Amino acid sequence: MMGTAKGQRIQIFSPKWERVVLIVGLLPFAFVGWDTGWLNDPWKLRLVADLIFLNVVHNVFSFYIIWRSDEVRDAIRENYGKSWRLHFIGGAIFLASLGAYTLYYYKLIEGPLFYFSVIVGLQFLPIQHAMSQQYGLSRLYDHQLTIQRSLSEGDRTRMSKAARWEVVFHRLALAGMGLRCLWVGDQIYGPGPHWAWIGLAGRTLLAVGVLGVVATCFLRPLWRESNKWVFNLRRVWEFLPTYFNPTFIALQRLNHGLEYLAVTATIERNARRRNTVVVAASIFLGLVAARVVLYIHQIVIRTEANPFDSWTISSDPKLIAFLGASSIALTLTHYYYDSQIYRFSKQAFREKVLPLLAPNGKADPSESKL
Repeated sequence: MMGTAKGQRIQIFSPKWERVVLIVGLLPFAFVGWDTGWLNDPWKLRLVADLIFLNVVHNVFSFYIIWRSDEVRDAIRENYGKSWRLHFIGGAIFLASLGAYTLYYYKLIEGPLFYFSVIVGLQFLPIQHAMSQQYGLSRLYDHQLTIQRSLSEGDRTRMSKAARWEVVFHRLALAGMGLRCLWVGDQIYGPGPHWAWIGLAGRTLLAVGVLGVVATCFLRPLWRESNKWVFNLRRVWEFLPTYFNPTFIALQRLNHGLEYLAVTATIERNARRRNTVVVAASIFLGLVAARVVLYIHQIVIRTEANPFDSWTISSDPKLIAFLGASSIALTLTHYYYDSQIYRFSKQAFREKVLPLLAPNGKADPSESKL
């Protein structure tokens, strides 16, 4: 992270990570107005599917931070009394996710309500998680501002008011995204005008919420000296109709994963550990190796004419079920761990974890409730 000298731009990562995160976050705009027909080529769908598959790398870092960070483990023990309680809940979520996906995949429960709930949940939770992470990182810019600049009482009042409005607009955006995910009801229950109205209401709330969040950046003091407004400007693509373009989703997930890798790298540096890049590369290469094995399996064992021309990871139903269930369970469990690791409303996490995200590993513990 940056030092505290006046004149340096306010940012939350080192200059290298900051540039990478901001540039990748703007890539989805390249697909606005793009003719999505080009995705109909099977090999392109195959490439996009593999990009999403390899994005599992960032999910692993929730577990990595908990296992590697003494500070996080101490905060968990102080807040929960015993750390096993957190992992017990995490394990229960993992097993429940495995079970729910298995029931869904093999259609062991009849009735449209179950499938409607599962599909909406699987669509909304990743979006909610990514949007909440962006909100948390946005608030870290405020935290950096208070550390790197001497603010007058008027500036602090102005920033506090803008932060309150950001909460309101962030919640509006989440509500809109939730309503927009209900569009699948049109496919499960059949077409109806009410689904169109729900979709319109969702898109309207989402647009107002996202644009409101961006606007609050300009209400803050010294906004020209901060990367915060550029960071939040990227959120405009959250309400674009191209969101359900698979390539667009892959880029969004890549952006989310790089943000998480940057956060982990910052924690590692301030904790005087520098293995993050090595670990990330090892996990990524391991997944690439697993993907190669799947290709070989399709070519040699299932003898498919061209395994590169398909959207799914594999054509083996049992393997698809296993990979799908494992990926969903890992993803939902990491959502839970993230919600606990960064609970800065709790004193233990403000005192022990927040400094790992602050310049030079120092932070004011009284700086609360990001």
